[in-house]
Amino acid sequence: MDNLPFSYAVQRHPRRKRPQIVVTPEGEVIVKLPQRFTDRYARRLVEENIPWILGALRRAEERRNDDSPDFRCGEGDVLFLLGEPHPICQSGPPGYREGAFYLPGESLEERRAEAIRLYRQLAQQLMEPLVAHYAAQMGLHPTAVKIGRAAGSWGYCKRDGSITFTWRLVCQPEAFVRYVAVHELCHLRHFDHSPAFWAEVERVIPDWKSLRKDPQVREIGRKLTLWGF
Repeated sequence: MDNLPFSYAVQRHPRRKRPQIVVTPEGEVIVKLPQRFTDRYARRLVEENIPWILGALRRAEERRNDDSPDFRCGEGDVLFLLGEPHPICQSGPPGYREGAFYLPGESLEERRAEAIRLYRQLAQQLMEPLVAHYAAQMGLHPTAVKIGRAAGSWGYCKRDGSITFTWRLVCQPEAFVRYVAVHELCHLRHFDHSPAFWAEVERVIPDWKSLRKDPQVREIGRKLTLWGF
């Protein structure tokens, strides 16, 4: 697009509720819109978010050029749970026990699939009571807590009252996980990102701004992408 330091593509979907800008690992900028939104709106949205997009493009390039040792999801490697590294063992049946991920698969892809299955189980076990705790505190009543695989967001809330979190969330520090849980719960009261919404978040998580900028969160997210998760 003219007068912009990058190009972008627009994708529309009739079931999409909110606009979103996505920067892919390959360095593509995609504006995802509900069907009714115009190209003019897409352009304005991009122009308003140029600093963020440039930063995301830079980080994507850094990840592509990363020369870290090859990650094999096996002995000697680690996976994260609530911000802490845990060793991978390849002996014994698949599972998470005694602070270690047991991934006996013969190939990298098998071990990665085993890890994702374990993460989904752990995420369900962790997020259900966490959401229940804050929902009771805030006087809210989500209809369901689900675990998904979306890579572009930590979680989302639907108008039917259900909340879905990506399994990747439980890799992050516990304080950030709590913030995301409260963030999505607040959408049950304010289905937007209005000042009233952020005031509700801050009432429960006063340091939410610093948690969103936590360099550890960014680094763990970078490693998950680098490792193919």
